[in-house]
Amino acid sequence: HTHEKPFKCPQCFRAFAVKSTLTAHIKTHTGIKAFKCQFCMKSFSTSGSLKVHIRLHTG
Repeated sequence: HTHEKPFKCPQCFRAFAVKSTLTAHIKTHTGIKAFKCQFCMKSFSTSGSLKVHIRLHTG
């Protein structure tokens, strides 16, 4: 493992090893939260964050 992080955020210059992680990170700057909880209507910027949250409702 070289620990290279070639994918850099154009807004804050934080670097990532995986392009999909950069894509998810960029959404934190835009404020877009397209993933909505069906139980409480709270919104999240990534599907993974929503899945973790849903466990609060479902156990």
